[in-house]
Amino acid sequence: MDFYSTLEPRLGKELAEALRSSRKLPVVHGLYRNENKLSEEALFAAFPSLKKHPLVPNAYYYEEGQYEPGKHLYHHLGGYYLMDTASMLPPYLLAPKEGERILDLCAAPGGKTCLMALMAPSSTILSNDLSYPRSLITSQNVERLGLDNVVVTAGDFAKAKDHYQAYFDAILLDAPCSGSAMFRKDGRLEEDWTQAKRDKLCVIQKELLDLAASLLAPHGRIVYSTCSFSYEEDEAIVLEFLSSHPDFHPAKPWGCSLPYSHPDLPEGLRALPDRFPGEGQFACLLVRDGEGDSPAKAKPAKLDAESQRILAQYGLSHWDGLRVKDDVYALPRPMQVNGLSLLRYGVKVGSVEKGRFLPDHHLAVSCHMKKVSLSLPQALSFLQGEGFPLDADDGEVSLTYDRFALGYAKIVKGYAKNHYPKGLRRKFEGI
Repeated sequence: MDFYSTLEPRLGKELAEALRSSRKLPVVHGLYRNENKLSEEALFAAFPSLKKHPLVPNAYYYEEGQYEPGKHLYHHLGGYYLMDTASMLPPYLLAPKEGERILDLCAAPGGKTCLMALMAPSSTILSNDLSYPRSLITSQNVERLGLDNVVVTAGDFAKAKDHYQAYFDAILLDAPCSGSAMFRKDGRLEEDWTQAKRDKLCVIQKELLDLAASLLAPHGRIVYSTCSFSYEEDEAIVLEFLSSHPDFHPAKPWGCSLPYSHPDLPEGLRALPDRFPGEGQFACLLVRDGEGDSPAKAKPAKLDAESQRILAQYGLSHWDGLRVKDDVYALPRPMQVNGLSLLRYGVKVGSVEKGRFLPDHHLAVSCHMKKVSLSLPQALSFLQGEGFPLDADDGEVSLTYDRFALGYAKIVKGYAKNHYPKGLRRKFEGI
């Protein structure tokens, strides 16, 4: 029995065949604009045939082969995040609110984390993944986009859960799944698909959803999502969860026209490739009922005097500071980080080396240094690692072009000494 035949008992033969036929439809790709760095006018000037996402603000899509935005200067500078249009739906359904404490439970490589951080800049997001190497990619994406409200960790949250009981206002659980919605992009996934693998993943999905419920505060909400078409990984998981958690109910997101919903779970969303521009996604918003207190406030970290002086130097003394060995971090609001491996705590301000403080690239691109504007030729020279004459006062500055913060340089007697990270240096011809 092939994969699409396994869909027929629950989805019906007509829908199963439509999904099989959708393999031949033109592929589309998406991107999410970082409005802090890139205007919509500039984006359309670079990619004039982009189409707006049907639901998500600041999101767009284009046909395969039409553009290569991953090679563009704007991508390098954090102007947007490349992401499948259907994959943008779970953060949109969760609808992060300002001031909330949010968990992205299976986060890497961090696209949904970054989208939520941009949707609600004064929220605080804990972005965790079981894999440390994949969490490193999340950390790199957070830095590239210049985000300052994200904590990146790695580890098994089930082992750390006692530190986070009823701690989060909202949780995104994009669960590990069989990936059938990605078959069109990667045929190897279909070759490796078996019912036995799907069923093993269903066990993990149930465990993760139960775990998420234990971490959620009263009146909080969870979005459960997969990139699978299988009923067993989607509606069945949610319905079983609801039967054992009477304090939750599914909610149809306000203002959201659902592309398709299964009759067993009308509140669930299925973005299908024959009806929605993208690869495919299942998502359902689950809201906790009942009474209870709001999540306890996290306690600010105790910071040494040297690190306090460093934060004050960059106007961050009112933030929560954290020092990990020689590295100094700052986050607008405190976040619990016990029981997990910490990769990033908000902005990496810099490092103390041999008694001397060196600012970090993330500090410069998140716009927490004095700014000096460059022309386009100067900006392109800077991105190649070059130094150049610059009429500015001596000291460390964040060099900018248009709305982009590029990185930092040290001005000495009218000359900009380049501190752009060597691993990021590129040659661009222009825009």
